[in-house]
Amino acid sequence: MKKDKKRYVISIFFIFLLMFIEGCGELQEPIISIYAQVSKIDDQEMANIGAKELTNSTKGDFRKFTFDLSIIHLENVVSQTINFPENWAKLIDSNGKDRYWYGSDSNQENENDVYYTNEFIFYSKGLSKEEIKKAYQSAIINISWLTKEGKWRTREFVIGDYMIFK
Repeated sequence: MKKDKKRYVISIFFIFLLMFIEGCGELQEPIISIYAQVSKIDDQEMANIGAKELTNSTKGDFRKFTFDLSIIHLENVVSQTINFPENWAKLIDSNGKDRYWYGSDSNQENENDVYYTNEFIFYSKGLSKEEIKKAYQSAIINISWLTKEGKWRTREFVIGDYMIFK
């Protein structure tokens, strides 16, 4: 019985070793990371809102949406394309209300990495977490890249699938 267990462990070890050696011959795919969070706003953000047209608004009536995208290990990529939904910050508008208040975005591209951030404040009064998440189920990001081997790769991400609430 001990011999069989020992053979099994050695066999598994060699299988993993072969998989590792085989994998080392291939160039690494880019690593894509997406983070989408809805959180409460702080006092400074409330001071910047200027919601005078809303009567009796409080800090609890607003939320901050934070979105981060990073793509690293682009060593094997000749070119890449990132397609964001057009005006996706406005997807939160509902029931005839303009909910988007203010925000900013930034991007940074290095030789082997890409980083994109979008942050905005929106009027959330009357919206449940489920309604907010549903608004971003139609927000799809398509990322395509051409490898040095001449192969196109495409990945699609639904922002609502990555959304967390704090």
